[in-house]
Amino acid sequence: MVEWMHCPRVIRLNSEHLPPDMVSFGGDAIGWWEDDTLVVETTNFKDFMSPHAPRPGLRIIERFSASDDASLLYTFTVHDADYEAPYTGKFPWTKSDKRLYEYACHEGNYSMANTLTGTRVLERKWIEKNAPPKE
Repeated sequence: MVEWMHCPRVIRLNSEHLPPDMVSFGGDAIGWWEDDTLVVETTNFKDFMSPHAPRPGLRIIERFSASDDASLLYTFTVHDADYEAPYTGKFPWTKSDKRLYEYACHEGNYSMANTLTGTRVLERKWIEKNAPPKE
């Protein structure tokens, strides 16, 4: 699960796609195994510019393969009727035991440093106020 807009992604394995008129912003994802690789095909996207309409001609194929004990190799190919040919990208997803954070914009968010600094000041005041008396 990758957190995106608070919507967990469900990938039905060894299934058929929903009827073409059943669309969503995240599309309809089905998956299957090809040896040690999980292949996911997503179709039935809503059109972001016209949210009640389907986005015909958009299909995404993703592949998730273990590249070593610490990462997955993620590969995607986008088939989009708005482009002359499909395009592909790939990158490693490194294994992490870190927490999953809320989907939000943080890059360049200078107020975040000020918010955290202010919180540290409040925490220090609380500790000083509630510390046991010194002998």
